[in-house]
Amino acid sequence: MVDGYDIWFQLKPQILIDRWHEINRKADARNLKKYGAEAAENMKQQIVFSAQKRCAFWDEAKDAPCNVVPESTLSEDIYGPNTDKYGADNRERYQKMRQRFINSGVALGTVAAMRSFLADAEEIANVNKNFGSDQKIFGQLFGQQETRRRKLTKSGGWEAMKMLKTEHNIEMNDKDYGFGLDYESQLSIATVFAEEDTEWIRHNGTALLRAQMIRGIPNDQHRIHSLQMDIAQSLPPYWTPSLPGIHPEVKWEDVPLLTNLYTGVIPVIMHHNAHRDGMKSLRKTWWPRLWFQKNLQTFFEVAKLQPSGPLAFSGGRYWWPNEHTFGDVVHIHDNKANRWRPIPLHAICTPEHFKEVFRNQAINLPIWG
Repeated sequence: MVDGYDIWFQLKPQILIDRWHEINRKADARNLKKYGAEAAENMKQQIVFSAQKRCAFWDEAKDAPCNVVPESTLSEDIYGPNTDKYGADNRERYQKMRQRFINSGVALGTVAAMRSFLADAEEIANVNKNFGSDQKIFGQLFGQQETRRRKLTKSGGWEAMKMLKTEHNIEMNDKDYGFGLDYESQLSIATVFAEEDTEWIRHNGTALLRAQMIRGIPNDQHRIHSLQMDIAQSLPPYWTPSLPGIHPEVKWEDVPLLTNLYTGVIPVIMHHNAHRDGMKSLRKTWWPRLWFQKNLQTFFEVAKLQPSGPLAFSGGRYWWPNEHTFGDVVHIHDNKANRWRPIPLHAICTPEHFKEVFRNQAINLPIWG
């Protein structure tokens, strides 16, 4: 589940799903150590939301969605000696904070877990039509889950629950959603409050190390200094089932990838939600920097011809897409009816959409009906 208008993908589905499994595995291991086997069994992580540096829509000092949520898994000195200290300048107040608060722009979870979670979110929304933001409601449910977990360790959960009930008139439930955050931005990076954290890097030399040195980032053990192994070992950027030879010589090391300089992590997804200094405009000006943009026409033509196939193999199973483009028709899979439902491409994308996506390429527009 992603925001519709400011999300880009720069890596392939295989890496996204593999990392989701790994994030969940590590979270389950932390819970086993912290809560014990019996409690941890009911906390199996199945939902991962994006993380950001600021607790938005809640009072940072008082509200449970801000002060009972877990600490970030990032190193305590990831931003140097001032890590987790507010900046004196309002403009950079959150720059040195570690990501530990929910961002609702990206979520990945099982259908069953997400259905339960979203059903409870809808109930809250129906009680107060002026809730303001989906992120506020999701943060509330995350806070309730973590309050319940704190009860199990007797480390402040009852006080947090009392605060929710009395000061904020929030009813508690007794559910554990298997809900966690992507603290290291392996799945996605929210650029808001992290405006200085990223650069476009080609990982075919010392560019990352040099960029880290310019920022004064120390060369220590808990940072990544080269292309992440899961990316290096994945299928090459321009590989497709139907036409493996678009640019067979190009490796992931050769293409620019938006990279977190402080961690070395290359996120699968970029969330362009930074608004400082007009940074929303980067959704337009940075578009040609994405490695695949200049070859979109070729990719588009290949996609119309290639047979439907799995997107990834991960967690012991194949992962299939719910849509497939053939010619100028998109086929959407109707799971209830177990059949493919055809939708003309022009019903989804207008000529204006095509011109913006392909920019100056000589595109062959579909038949628009």
